[in-house]
Amino acid sequence: MQNGSLIKRARHSQSEVWEFRWREPGPTGTRRHRRIIVGSIDQIADESAARQAVAALQIEINPNLKSIQPAITIGDLVQHFRQRELRTEFAWRTFSTRNGYEGNLRKWIVPRWNEHPVKALNAGEVATLLRATGADIKVMQELLRHASARVTLDTYTQAITDKKRRAQNKVVRLLVGRETRKK
Repeated sequence: MQNGSLIKRARHSQSEVWEFRWREPGPTGTRRHRRIIVGSIDQIADESAARQAVAALQIEINPNLKSIQPAITIGDLVQHFRQRELRTEFAWRTFSTRNGYEGNLRKWIVPRWNEHPVKALNAGEVATLLRATGADIKVMQELLRHASARVTLDTYTQAITDKKRRAQNKVVRLLVGRETRKK
C-alpha cells in the first residue's frame, strides 16, 4: 500500500504549492517516481484539505485497496478532473473551455451529484434527469452517444410528469372500477 507523500513546495515566480509524490512500477519493473501539483496554498489552505484532494488519486495508485476504500463519489471524480484536466498547465484546452467546464461543474454537477457514489450512477438516471430539466432530445442523444434520438427516447427516458400519474390513475380506475382520489 502506498500513501504517497504530500509536501509544500516553493516555486520561483509563483506562490507555494501542494505537491503529491508517489512511486509506481515502470514498464521494465523498476519503480518510477511520480508527482503532481494538487493546488496552490491560496487554493488549498491546510494539509488535511490537500489530503482530501488527493483521495481519488490514492485509490488509483493503490488498485488492490479498491475493495476496502470507501466508494468513490462524483465529487471525487470532479476533484480529479479539476486536478488533471482543468489546470492551466494543460494548455490544449482553451481558457473559455476550462471556464465553461468549471461553471457547469460548480452550477449543475457538484450541487446535485457531489455525494452520489459512482457505482450507483447509470445512464438511465442521467437521461431521465436531463429530460426532466428540459434538455433537448438531440443534446441528450449526443451526450449519451446514441445513433438516433429514438434510441434515447425508447431506452433511457421515463415519464416523470403528471401525464404518468394520470395514466396510472386511468389504469387503476379500469381495474378497480371507481375514481381514485387526488391528493
